[in-house]
Amino acid sequence: MESAAHVLQAPANDSGASLRLVLSVTDPEVVHELALREEGPARDAYAKQALRLGVIALRQASGALDAQSIQRESDRMLASVREALSSHTSETKAALARLLGGYLDPSSGSLPQRLERLTKRDGEIETLLSKHLDGDRSTIAQTLARKVGEQSALFKLLSPTEAGGLVAILSRGIEQALEGQRDELLRRLAPVLEETRTSVGKHLTLDDPDSPLRRLRDELMGAVASFGESSTRFQSDVRATLEAFRVRREEAARSSAHGHTFEYAAGEMLQAEAAGCGDVCERLSGTPGREGRKTGDYVLTLSPESAAPGTKIVFECKAEKGYTEAEALEELALARKNREAQAGVFVVARESAKEGFTPFRRVGMDVLVVWDAEDSGTDVYLKAAVSIARALVVEQHRAIDRSEGDLRELEQSIGAIERLVTTVESIAHDARNIVKKGNKIGKAAEGVKERLVEEVERLKGVAGGTGQRDAKASGNANALRPLGGEARPHGH
Repeated sequence: MESAAHVLQAPANDSGASLRLVLSVTDPEVVHELALREEGPARDAYAKQALRLGVIALRQASGALDAQSIQRESDRMLASVREALSSHTSETKAALARLLGGYLDPSSGSLPQRLERLTKRDGEIETLLSKHLDGDRSTIAQTLARKVGEQSALFKLLSPTEAGGLVAILSRGIEQALEGQRDELLRRLAPVLEETRTSVGKHLTLDDPDSPLRRLRDELMGAVASFGESSTRFQSDVRATLEAFRVRREEAARSSAHGHTFEYAAGEMLQAEAAGCGDVCERLSGTPGREGRKTGDYVLTLSPESAAPGTKIVFECKAEKGYTEAEALEELALARKNREAQAGVFVVARESAKEGFTPFRRVGMDVLVVWDAEDSGTDVYLKAAVSIARALVVEQHRAIDRSEGDLRELEQSIGAIERLVTTVESIAHDARNIVKKGNKIGKAAEGVKERLVEEVERLKGVAGGTGQRDAKASGNANALRPLGGEARPHGH
């Protein structure tokens, strides 16, 4: 079917030009669509629109794109690229955060866990130090055992039972010297004793009541008897006095007076520490607090110039037997509440702490410390406890302004002090054992020395035996004993 000819007026293009077309349409589908519209402007507008769409389709089919299509595609591609970059950035940040968290997260990071394994109680560093410093199998103990132990060359040299020891060598040398001296002494004394034997028989016999020696002996025996009675009375008085001292000391140890003595000694140190920082330390033992209790022996109040003015630290000082850490913490909790304190320190005497009571330990806002009033080496423990309690209340007062790093640094410092005190106390315990062993060796040496003196005296007695035998031959043995005692120095 052939449609009627139409004149199509093309719209003005960008340059304002127009083109007049006279078309004869023969395509059945196009003719059908055009025939559906009324002849005139409506059909012409539809034909123009169809023609335009056809031209655009042909241009696109031939590879030609207009500027608007390129712009739209460019914008779409940029939006896709931007979205892809944003997604990749988010994924990269998340992956980096996961990676850094795996290393640095305080609770699960590998680096904090590694540091915790190194520095925690019974950690790798403490295990290494214990291996070298703690116990009988430690490096220092084995080194001391090699140097001064029972199998060491020094111990063998000082041992009284070793044939090659110093004591054996000295004994042999002294024995040889004394043998030579004895022979020389006897050789020189023989003629002198022979000459004096007759004179002693005449003038120094004890058988004659009028002889000077007899009178001297009677006077000496009277003086010795009087001295013996005085000595007996003196010994009885001394024993009675010592027994009274012992009873009073035992009663003081059993009574609360011993605890008060320990409490006063601890209070002097606490007040000295407080004065050094400008704080005030008051003794409140026996005075009821807010709860109506007397718990809490001393209260330290920080000065107005401090970082936490007016905050309080309560101290419990105990010398009674049988305190455990759990009992100490329970009593500190009552004391802090009773004295309205922010932190507490429990000071227990070394001899009163039960086995397992840690020499120095911090639990929350409380500090437990073992202190010996007779051992100045433990004063640093009490001073450290005061400093840590003071730091705890200051940090609590300034917690809002402090970063997590500052708090972690404080925790690490406190943990280091706890480990150092435990290590020092262990070393001090080992040192005391070494001193005991040294005292044992010294006592053994003193025993050997006493035996050596006895042997020398016995040898002197043997050296005087010849004169005594000569005196017995003349019937004047008792008269020769004093002379023998005077003659021995002459032989030296």
